[in-house]
Amino acid sequence: MPVANASLSLLSPTSSLLISGLIAGSYVASLYVARSSRLSFVKSSHQYHGERARRATERWRDDDDVIRARLKAALLSTCASCGVVYACVALGYDGSDRWIRALKTSFRLLGLDSRSHGYKSIFPNLLIPLLYSGPLTAQFLSSTLPFQSCWSYKENLRPIFTTWIGLRNFIVAPITEEVVFRACLLAVADLSGTSLYHKLFITPLWFGVAHLHHAYELYNKFGCTRSALKRAIMTCLVQMVYTTLFGAYASFLLLRSGSITPAITAHMTANVMGLPHPGWELRQHPKHNKLIFVAYFIGIVGFISASGPWTA
Repeated sequence: MPVANASLSLLSPTSSLLISGLIAGSYVASLYVARSSRLSFVKSSHQYHGERARRATERWRDDDDVIRARLKAALLSTCASCGVVYACVALGYDGSDRWIRALKTSFRLLGLDSRSHGYKSIFPNLLIPLLYSGPLTAQFLSSTLPFQSCWSYKENLRPIFTTWIGLRNFIVAPITEEVVFRACLLAVADLSGTSLYHKLFITPLWFGVAHLHHAYELYNKFGCTRSALKRAIMTCLVQMVYTTLFGAYASFLLLRSGSITPAITAHMTANVMGLPHPGWELRQHPKHNKLIFVAYFIGIVGFISASGPWTA
């Protein structure tokens, strides 16, 4: 499989592992450094069937002040991670212009090269929408797609840009996470001359493991019982699996296209759409089950078939 970035072999495998751990760990740790970004809970051993109600003295991850603090921390951590990649690249150059040459190489490794490939650069951004053909068809049948009768700019679009939850989930998190866990970690892997297999299937594990810190929050939300601990662990393990799988696909997009943009748009689309619920969609539209089945089939087959040609 052709890739856009050539390995430079400036780092040893051990150094690459340590720097990758530093980049991934610092992103998660940055969310807890400031007191304003930390979560706080009132301990409870009561058994809840679902997520309990938030108490007035608690600080949850969806509180506006917590989100504001964490977005600032994530942005700073992202810039610092890019700086680490730049410093590593600069070590491989000599001469008075080493920093300028290192900057150009860093931009290329991070998928930030501004060179355009014309209309072909659009295709990688369309793969995830193609995969969601089934859910999009169900939304069309429910008249909830943009500009349909049950869609509202005020309720469906504006909150993405005017609420802290919207900015976090659909704008800042996809951008910072892709730059850190895709661009920076793959750049470090490139600098150690690691294999394509490692880039596609090992490096994304950092992204999956980075989501395990949510277990603490879920454990407290579910009531701090043994049952709550099991639910928190199982939820985070499932989340780790699908975020790792998505990370592998996003890595594929970056390596094939040479740009971080398709990975970011894929991440944004996945966050907007969420996980598919074909069973619920079929129950909602019993008269259109065949149409929904066909849309899912076309989406999956089309996604697999187009992933190669559309990212070349």
